[in-house]
Amino acid sequence: MYYYLQESTSNWNERKLQEKLKKLVGQFGIAGESVSPSPARTIDELVTIGLEKNYSTFVGVGTDLFLNKVASSLINQRGGFGADRVVLGLVPTNFQGDIAPWLGYRSIEDAASALKSRKVTTVDVPVIEPSKYFIAPLRIKGAKLFSIKLATAGYSLDTQATSLSIDRNLRVKISGTPSSNQLVGRLKHFFTGQKTENAADSELRSNQLRIETIDTIPVYLSSEMIAKTPISLKIVPQALNLIMERGTI
Repeated sequence: MYYYLQESTSNWNERKLQEKLKKLVGQFGIAGESVSPSPARTIDELVTIGLEKNYSTFVGVGTDLFLNKVASSLINQRGGFGADRVVLGLVPTNFQGDIAPWLGYRSIEDAASALKSRKVTTVDVPVIEPSKYFIAPLRIKGAKLFSIKLATAGYSLDTQATSLSIDRNLRVKISGTPSSNQLVGRLKHFFTGQKTENAADSELRSNQLRIETIDTIPVYLSSEMIAKTPISLKIVPQALNLIMERGTI
């Protein structure tokens, strides 16, 4: 049986999708226990209960922000990384968000079909140290142009920006920078050690990164602030056993 963690919502479209999923998993024979967080029971507490009941398949159903919280809680409570028996399925209720395209889902039927087939892929997951894992993009945005320092183990770079986004592969995109063409070239070399042939290329990536700002600036995932600068990030190998179509990695 599956252990479904379903987001509490008053949104009519999201509730309709949740009801449709319930019918589909019943037809597929993959129904199970369904729970929802409340002021009396947090996501962390519900995950703990599921683990204590020895469920091996957890399923988060909700918005990108909710799914991220479920994934982070499960990773933290099952030891952080390494292959084991606990797997996670994700069912987005917003197919125009960030998680649905990553999983290759265009509809609730796609998500239910993936749960039925239960193809498990072990994926790397980034973390804001020490324990805030994320599978949806982060965004750092100031009220005005701000100074920022990006540092890896051997390099550091000081610049200015109006915003900065970080995806699940720790690819960094900086916006609103002065002399952006020159800066992107410097960043390309900074993160990869290679010269860039395309000055408009903004694919900047590092497996480990520290971000500092002069003033404290919020770090957002969707609409929620989950941290404040300075932050240290890294990729944690094999952090999560995830149900998804293998071809979408």
